Amino acid sequence: MAIIFSYRPEGENNPLVYIAGGFETDSDHYRQTLLSEVLKAAGLDSSGIEVFRLESGKPCVRSADESYSFSVSHSKGFLAVALAVKGEAGLDTEVADRVVQPSLIKRIMSTDESEFENSIAPLTLWTLKEAFLKMTGKGLRHAMNKVNVKPSQPHLYKAESVIEGKRIKADLVSFLYRKHRITLAWSAERILHAE
Repeated sequence: MAIIFSYRPEGENNPLVYIAGGFETDSDHYRQTLLSEVLKAAGLDSSGIEVFRLESGKPCVRSADESYSFSVSHSKGFLAVALAVKGEAGLDTEVADRVVQPSLIKRIMSTDESEFENSIAPLTLWTLKEAFLKMTGKGLRHAMNKVNVKPSQPHLYKAESVIEGKRIKADLVSFLYRKHRITLAWSAERILHAE
């Protein structure tokens, strides 16, 4: 268990987003351990933290008077936690050899940007959209085909959707880590909720 990745979104003042992960069974104890790892990496004191959920169900952590977005994902014995000290984070992990059925791809492809999405591997597209929706706090309650994704650079993507009348945008990074596809969505702004 350790920090497996840190990502600095574009912009000179953007702080790192940290991901910690490991190959252990998902449990509250292990989630807490990984959360402590990302808090420590971000220079935050993990003692006296309060983990809470927003009305949407999205997890957050409060330390002193500040709250921070974090996201949890697990797949087949791998658990990961991402922490954003600024803005919002969403995380999705999948086993890299998972086959996404063509019928599912048809349901998640957006009609507006399908020419871009056709160039993205099906599993990567799934994780991009799921990480984005976890970042918003909506999860799969918002249709994946309403999320538009475009590649911007190798391993980097842009996504957007209109949710509750507000256009939400995010930067995403997607990569392989020990036979798992890991995708992180990040937005500089708080999304659809008050703290």
